[in-house]
Amino acid sequence: MVLRRLFDPKQPGFFVDVGAYHPKRYSNTYLLYRQGWRGINIDPNPDTHTLLKRLRPRDTSILAAVSSLEQISSYYMFEEPAFNTLDRVIATEYQKLTKLLREIQVNVRTLSTLLHENVPPGTSIDLFNVDVEGLDLQVLQSNDWSAFSPRIVLIEQFGLKIEDIAPTEIAKFLGNKGYAPIAKTINSVFYKRN
Repeated sequence: MVLRRLFDPKQPGFFVDVGAYHPKRYSNTYLLYRQGWRGINIDPNPDTHTLLKRLRPRDTSILAAVSSLEQISSYYMFEEPAFNTLDRVIATEYQKLTKLLREIQVNVRTLSTLLHENVPPGTSIDLFNVDVEGLDLQVLQSNDWSAFSPRIVLIEQFGLKIEDIAPTEIAKFLGNKGYAPIAKTINSVFYKRN
């Protein structure tokens, strides 16, 4: 609903969804897709990658994780896949909430590399949606902000009161890139380019 207020629903746009997870469930971009938007979905889960390709055919779906270093990394997959993460410490905490099913090795790429390879020439990005269970700042740091500067960045930031947003590393980083927080939901903060 916040995105509907920020964007003209009759004007299709372009998004990048990092940690896309699922084409519909818990998706911040599915409503936009249904309204004619298209974009790039990035997620390391091979099961949901197949679903993204099948149910969101206008989108480009990339099977990879995103962080500040390109490497092979462990990816912890849970019975509740919304908890899947690359972060070992967070994975240990999540095991108190849901069962760890397996650990797989995944390709980790920088956002800059993936966007340079996949954003069509001349395309402006309206929305970055970032939800990667613990590596959100590293995702932002891995972008080429001179080439890819969306109007809105929507990022998962749990457990914050409104007054707690400004001192976070994410808010400081985005502030240095010309963004300010403009809205908050229970789990996410919306940043708008000045």
